[in-house]
Amino acid sequence: MLSNTLQINHIGDVEEIEKIPLDARIKEQTTYDIIEAAAKKWADKNALTFLPYGSPLDEPVTFTYQQLFGSVKKTANLLVASGVKTGDVISYILSNIPENYFLFLASQIIGIANPISFRLPPEQIAELLRKAGSEILITTGSKTNPQLWENILTVRTLYPGIKKIILLEDATDPTQNIYNFYELLSAQSSSSLFQKEKIKSKDICSYFHTSGTMGPPKLVQHTHQGLIYIAWAAGIFAQYGRENSILLSGLPMFHVAAPIVEALAAFFYGGSVIVMSPLGWSDPLVISHFWKIVEKYHGTSMIAVPPIYKALLKIPLNGADISSLSSAISGNVAISEEDFSQFKTITGVSIATLWGQTEAIVGCFNFSSSPESKNFGSAGIRLPYEKVKTVVLDKNGNILRDCLPMESGLLCIKGPNIIGYTLPELNKTTFFPSGWFNTGDWAYQNSEGYIWILGRQADFIPYKGKYISLLEIETLLHQHPKITKAAAISLLDEDLDKTLRVYVVLHEGTHMTADEVNQYINNSLRLKYGILNIDIEFCDQLPLNGMGKVLKYLLKRKESKWDKSRVA
Repeated sequence: MLSNTLQINHIGDVEEIEKIPLDARIKEQTTYDIIEAAAKKWADKNALTFLPYGSPLDEPVTFTYQQLFGSVKKTANLLVASGVKTGDVISYILSNIPENYFLFLASQIIGIANPISFRLPPEQIAELLRKAGSEILITTGSKTNPQLWENILTVRTLYPGIKKIILLEDATDPTQNIYNFYELLSAQSSSSLFQKEKIKSKDICSYFHTSGTMGPPKLVQHTHQGLIYIAWAAGIFAQYGRENSILLSGLPMFHVAAPIVEALAAFFYGGSVIVMSPLGWSDPLVISHFWKIVEKYHGTSMIAVPPIYKALLKIPLNGADISSLSSAISGNVAISEEDFSQFKTITGVSIATLWGQTEAIVGCFNFSSSPESKNFGSAGIRLPYEKVKTVVLDKNGNILRDCLPMESGLLCIKGPNIIGYTLPELNKTTFFPSGWFNTGDWAYQNSEGYIWILGRQADFIPYKGKYISLLEIETLLHQHPKITKAAAISLLDEDLDKTLRVYVVLHEGTHMTADEVNQYINNSLRLKYGILNIDIEFCDQLPLNGMGKVLKYLLKRKESKWDKSRVA
């Protein structure tokens, strides 16, 4: 197909691609079309390989494209036989197992897929189910994750709207409206109980909840058209169009990146996906065995976050042949120059950077990530057929004007991948009348179209006459050899002035004082901000979401009343 030969190195390449309309580049109308076309074109090629225990010694479970297509159709039949109707929301809480992939694709044939993180507390799960209006929930059961099952029982009490629970492990109990997934699946034939003709490209096909770092998770909606567009674009920057493309997948399937940027995009181009463990990158065995997994399965591509790359750099190759690896991407946060250089020395691969969020999936990609480049550390340039800009707001929060090059402002985005939230009132506050979506990120853009993300708009706070970036403070602290995690928040003191508090988690066996942390910060930032007097609190851990992001709203809730006595 046309997109297999596309390459992007600068904004001029993006503009050249856009000379051909997007509709002329992509013929698929639904995610079902992607899987159906792949089954015809690459029937006997491996589509999905699953490692149950995160080791190259695992007996893999494999699915060809024909088998994947058949499993998706049978799962869709299961949903129809279970009473799911067109447009219904199918919620599921599963780890990275093959059934997760089947459900993601099958749910979109009938209605709306709604994956939920198994790491969320029952109160948030219940609220997401309520917001989605879901009546069916599919999860593992009481054996693999007993705590999750206890949470599900609590969820059912908090949200009685769930009429049916389908479990992968436990036996059917009709008196409790509980049914076994495999019993239902075995009763399905290969003929379709659904009508694919009913699916339209602009139909809502999936919900994804936000990370909830600044508040309770919100539900974001996406269309078939939007997911296919990102799958097409991801194949360009992740190089899935190459022959024998093999993606090593470790991101969680409840996050937009795994099912769309990894799986759907790979399937669009006929690549193979290696699911390295049910827990993905969170599995310590995946980290310790990664280089051997690359060697055994000839992995060509990987997507991870900076802490994962840092962890992998501590694992010796021990003679593993990793010459097949040719593409590595760091999600959302630019990799440090030290880790970039060390990874390239070991693998010969330059780590590229992408910026995205649940609402946009992917917004920018840095195709020329290198310490020698003046654009190193940038989130990159926009994708083809997207529009991205930074703006200055007036005192009422309306767009006053576009930013000049290198002038910081609010990052806004338009594109076929952005629909917004399930709640109309949220869309009213996040979409400007001109149609631009407010990403909530503060950024600046240079004359070549490269964008630097400075942090969340809410993370820029007025402090003694200047705006201070909390992200800048956190990034600086993460570079200290004794600090493993840090989170900065702003609070109001007794005089209703902004004051700063930083939570610091030290590496085991190390020690620092609050004065030492303040001195370290001021050594780097005092020329920019003046002397900062920051309240430092040391703690054993921080509240994190499933992607390892700090849930700052919980920290602020904890500190709703300022207490000077708790200074470290």
